[in-house]
Formats: sequence, structure tokens, C-alpha cells
Amino acid sequence: MGVGRVDLLVGRSLVLECDSAEFHQYRDADYERYLGLRDLGYTPVGLAFSQVHHSWDATKLSLRAELRSGLHQRPPRPR
Repeated sequence: MGVGRVDLLVGRSLVLECDSAEFHQYRDADYERYLGLRDLGYTPVGLAFSQVHHSWDATKLSLRAELRSGLHQRPPRPR
């Protein structure tokens, strides 16, 4: 099962996807894609445009907590 290109792979298994309102009609496809990534053993994190461009400090704190766990350095483990 392929999921296509990802916005950003962090480490070996954390996938950051930046979602925008411009492509909101594709949200259902995004959700299917996130499930596909999970099935392949990746940890997808979807970020809204506003989280990246207007609330970056809060978003950064949350992402740092994810990175501190070190799970992103593990290879993906398909289900």
C-alpha cells in the first residue's frame, strides 16, 4: 500500500503533514492517507496551516515533546 509523498519525514518514522484550507476538499483522502501511514508503521501528525503560521510556538512545544520520546528514531513497524 503506497501513500505517496509526505511533507516531512522526521527521523525514521515521524511524518509531519501540513494541511491547508486551500485543499480542504481532500480531507477525507488525508485521513485515509494517515491511516495508511499508520498501517505502514509510521506516526503521522497533521498540522493545520494556522498551527504552523500563527501558533508556531505552541505547536513547536508539542512537537518537541514528541521528539523527546525518541520514538521517531525507531524504524517503522508495519502492522
